[in-house]
Amino acid sequence: MSTVGLIASNETKGNNKSSFFAKNQKLMMAAGAIGCIFLVSAFLPDDPATNTDDGLRGFQKAVQVVEGEEPVLDFLELEPEPVLDMQEAKVDLEPLLLDLSAFDHCPSVDPVVPMPKDEWTTKPIWFPHFHHSMPEHLDEKLVNPITRTVSGAKDFYTSAPGLHQCISDTQTVTCNNIHPKVDMDIDSQYDNFYSKYIFFVRNPMMAIPSSHNSKLNRFHSVVGQTPENDWQSVRDGWVKPMFVQWKNSIMAWRDSKYELGMYLIYEDLMDVHRGPKVLKEMAQLFDEAGFDAEQDEEAIKCIWYNSIGRENILNHEKMLGHEYHEYIPGFREEHKDFFKKELDKFLKEIKGTDEMLETLLARYKSRIDLKIRIEV
Repeated sequence: MSTVGLIASNETKGNNKSSFFAKNQKLMMAAGAIGCIFLVSAFLPDDPATNTDDGLRGFQKAVQVVEGEEPVLDFLELEPEPVLDMQEAKVDLEPLLLDLSAFDHCPSVDPVVPMPKDEWTTKPIWFPHFHHSMPEHLDEKLVNPITRTVSGAKDFYTSAPGLHQCISDTQTVTCNNIHPKVDMDIDSQYDNFYSKYIFFVRNPMMAIPSSHNSKLNRFHSVVGQTPENDWQSVRDGWVKPMFVQWKNSIMAWRDSKYELGMYLIYEDLMDVHRGPKVLKEMAQLFDEAGFDAEQDEEAIKCIWYNSIGRENILNHEKMLGHEYHEYIPGFREEHKDFFKKELDKFLKEIKGTDEMLETLLARYKSRIDLKIRIEV
């Protein structure tokens, strides 16, 4: 159980404090020791280049204590966490004790007020991601309420009367796509789209199995999470080529005419502390692009909570970043080594050109090293 879980448990159990601490004395002592280490780290020198206010920029390259995420360790060595074993992966885990009471006041439905067509002065914003690694309809759940549109989030590959490649009779805010997996010649469409894009990104350790499962859900009538033996049967042939595609999806947009608006980091979006801040950053970009985007922080918090949903927030923590419920997809030791080696190579290739991406890749490498599930 994490320190966050201990705090939440203490708050919710009220009069049972004494019995709680008695039953968990050793665990509390361990948490206290970790807290001492974090206190010492507060006096270590910061890296000014990463010490900024919002989102990913606030992630320190030395040691940063962020609830729900492991620190990246540069010069403070701690005992590494063990990798997951097979039994842990079956997800018979203790109930989570996240405190979500701050969202109890939120209305169940966020109001949508469509804008008449003759008032549109906006251009759609590209919203690319790696090969269906974004949970289906997530863009709609986020974009529509934050911009007060009925169907502001659209898919490039969906056509209907009055709709073609995200250009529509109704206002388009974002255009979901998987370029360059399906090449769309995005530069030739520069005049029709906003100059900045939002790139949805998640750890390849999660993105690759999610992509496989999503493909089966969308095109092969599979409901929910595919059986574990199915993932195991395709995994060895998928990991290396799919990592190349994951990397290429980032690089293709970096090399385009468009400018990065923001990285929408899935792990941050799903976190109860960072998620509303991610949505606030998205709302600010929408406002910059001329959309009628919500700017009130309390309203944004409620939109985040309603869009993600209580069950999904809890499941994300329980499943260590995976959106499905049955098992945590496993890998071989060689896959872990491959991920770490390729992320190191990627870091060297972009060094000095994209501080946010550098920090993110280092963070993903650390997460893989600590949390990947290794099958025997």
